[in-house]
Amino acid sequence: MAGQSDRQTVLAIAWYRAAEWRDVQAFCDDGERLESSYEEWRDNAAMKVKEIEMKGYQVERVDFSLEEFKRWCKTERKRPDAAARSEFAAHKSADAHKARGEAKGGRK
Repeated sequence: MAGQSDRQTVLAIAWYRAAEWRDVQAFCDDGERLESSYEEWRDNAAMKVKEIEMKGYQVERVDFSLEEFKRWCKTERKRPDAAARSEFAAHKSADAHKARGEAKGGRK
């Protein structure tokens, strides 16, 4: 389309910390639905990232701090579940892009 940017869409994905995995499972309302181990989650997530990238999207792995997520859930009045984790990752990604002075929807 005329005037449409060739910028690549960036998808943010929460990237958990191995040391916090059990605590994430315990804290989240849907923790029992998460993979049983960090290694299993990491391997599945890596495959999913490759699948997404093959479709032409850029994936940004967003560092997931459980303490930061807890504060964010409280401030935003969110239940700690899959939807909140995804929204949190997108929020952190957007904040990081703004801090770097990047335009919405892509880089300058």
